[in-house]
Amino acid sequence: MRGWALNAADAGPLSVLVVALVALVGALLIHNLSRRNQAPNGSARLPGVRQTMIAAARRMDLPEHLLPALALPSSREGDFVYRQANQYVYCSFERGTQIFEHRTANVDDLLYRVFKDRAWTRTYVGLIGQDVPQEEHAARLAAGQEALLELADPRWAQRLRAERGQA
Repeated sequence: MRGWALNAADAGPLSVLVVALVALVGALLIHNLSRRNQAPNGSARLPGVRQTMIAAARRMDLPEHLLPALALPSSREGDFVYRQANQYVYCSFERGTQIFEHRTANVDDLLYRVFKDRAWTRTYVGLIGQDVPQEEHAARLAAGQEALLELADPRWAQRLRAERGQA
């Protein structure tokens, strides 16, 4: 039965070998082209984004391990930044469920959103355990987020104020 298909296609052993070799080379090319968009450690290649993120994190005194992974989302939890076509994607997963996704063509918009979240979280965690009335808690949270964004990039703090109607 196997020989019938090859004979019907007029394919000899050499033809089968050539087809298999072409398929293998094609698969390797596809694999290597998809890896081209990733750095050796598996993170997405985003020229300048990683360096800008690290610099902003240092100005905020934020440890690097709290930054989103520059990689396509995987089965693990966390925040991810990657590039898809002409857009940057910033997304978060928790227990395998996507919590949010933001797409933008503008790298500054991407970084603003990443650090707006980081500044809020950092301030929120800093307020844990403090005996602060609820209305004061919200004000301190807003002020702390803005102050951290000011350290990272004053334009981001200005944008936050504008979004809050305070500009």
